[in-house]
Amino acid sequence: MDEIGGDPGASVFAGTLSSRMEGLDRLLWIQSHKPNLIGRLLALTHMNARGLLLLLLCLLLLALLPIIVERLLRRSGMVRPNFQQVPIPQCFGLVLLLFVVLAVGTLLFLVPSAWVTYGDWLWLVAGFGLLGFIDDVWGNRLYRGLKGHFRALLKDKRVTTGLIKAVGGVLLAGWFAWRMAHGFSLQFVFGTLLIALGANTLNLFDLRPGRACALFLASTAPLLIGFWWQGGWSAGVPPLLFVVLPAWRVWEKDARAEVMLGDTGSNLLGAVLGFACAQERVPLVLQGVVLFLFIVVHIVAEKTSLTVEIERRPILRFLDGLTGVR
Repeated sequence: MDEIGGDPGASVFAGTLSSRMEGLDRLLWIQSHKPNLIGRLLALTHMNARGLLLLLLCLLLLALLPIIVERLLRRSGMVRPNFQQVPIPQCFGLVLLLFVVLAVGTLLFLVPSAWVTYGDWLWLVAGFGLLGFIDDVWGNRLYRGLKGHFRALLKDKRVTTGLIKAVGGVLLAGWFAWRMAHGFSLQFVFGTLLIALGANTLNLFDLRPGRACALFLASTAPLLIGFWWQGGWSAGVPPLLFVVLPAWRVWEKDARAEVMLGDTGSNLLGAVLGFACAQERVPLVLQGVVLFLFIVVHIVAEKTSLTVEIERRPILRFLDGLTGVR
């Protein structure tokens, strides 16, 4: 076995987690200096043991989670007719929630100091994902829209899961915005509104296959490019990438109308989009533009159907057709 230090009885798998990682780092360093394909890749990426383990875990999760979640949803009876009246699994956004919790959770276990960068993203995904999951499992479809849920409370004296999701989302959004802004300020107000309205905005768009996922992926692409442009990649993997990767896998099946994203996914993706836009590196003017668009979407959705409005406009209908089956 490969020795660590001067102890001939020790292997890379002996000792504490830190010593094991150091041993694997040494093996990778040796391999990176060999004139073969693997050595060149290691030298190019500067991959260490923790990064390699995380990469392998992410690839495994991306391959297996969609299969496992779809089977569990079918066996548990979480199947609903889609817009074509074809019964398919709902709540497929669980793939996103589980991927982020497992991948980022592993990262934080391997590198505890990463809590500063990734901790809030983990709690944000977990919080908004669970609020959406509650609405997916126990929600009453008789009440729709914010007006419908508040009407159920005032007229029927019923607390709907949609109302719990809305109130809980605002409270969570305020908490995360407070942590970002470190107190009451314009950034706090913008952050709260961006996260809360972002979560509901993608909920409103999630009425046709692939639409919400595609909107999330298209909106976050400039943010990831901006992160790279500012030299952020050298500081590590951007937290947003841990949501974008599984979103691609979910979109593939969602766009083909094989599964439904559900509130678990759309609520989560919208909150992440709002949270990403509310970061300090995003100019306040751009935050204001995104917030304005979120508000416009809500106003239109309360007056009419977003799907009807999209169908009325050829350019929107064409773009919408690119996101999935129609």
